[in-house]
Amino acid sequence: NDGSRAPMLATILQDGHDLFGRDDTLYVKQKLLAPQSIQTAGIEPAHRSMHYPASGFTMMRSDWSADAHYLLINHGPYGGGHSHADALSFELHAFGRAMAIDVGIGETYDDPHQLTYYVHAPAHNMITFDGEDPDRRAAEGTMVLWKTDAHFDYFAATHHGYQSSKGIIHRRHIAFVKSGYFVIYDEIDATGATADHLAEWNLHATVPMKPDADGFASPNGPGLIVRCSATARSSQSKA
Repeated sequence: NDGSRAPMLATILQDGHDLFGRDDTLYVKQKLLAPQSIQTAGIEPAHRSMHYPASGFTMMRSDWSADAHYLLINHGPYGGGHSHADALSFELHAFGRAMAIDVGIGETYDDPHQLTYYVHAPAHNMITFDGEDPDRRAAEGTMVLWKTDAHFDYFAATHHGYQSSKGIIHRRHIAFVKSGYFVIYDEIDATGATADHLAEWNLHATVPMKPDADGFASPNGPGLIVRCSATARSSQSKA
């Protein structure tokens, strides 16, 4: 959200060791920020994928190298004035590059796009309806499921940010098959809608994307594929 677009500060990971005696933060610091070192300090963290229900962030990671497959999910509560309309949004990195980014970051708060674009839902990798923001206070992820093991990560959550305004409930499923790919599957429950609405699957990819079949795909790997499996419809038929 309003954090600066810059590499992680090494001092943050160093503080984990100096203030809390965490040898695993030294390991991560060296692996991600100083991979040229010959000898590895510290110990590898016990987990690569983590779920933090209190803050509402979940991460999936293949390893601790700079080339790791890494996905971050934001499913947390409204956090006040610095919160963006980013319900169940994600960011994706792989092969040493950002693949899908959160563009909701300006250079300064004086950036003319800060309030007109960066803080709004279309600037994030999430589903929007009619191009509008969800009610962020109602969009905290609920009915959260989390499972991780050596071969597979699975996360799912529901948000009700569009329920009062449009009668729509959204549930997002994300699976990480640790042999090398992610699958994101979205369910849209529009049975409470009283009119037709435009659903948009916002993706801010750093790799080329072209129309392909019923969606979009990268012409070359590593890449991304977006497919529409069904059309959400309201419960009322139109004459």
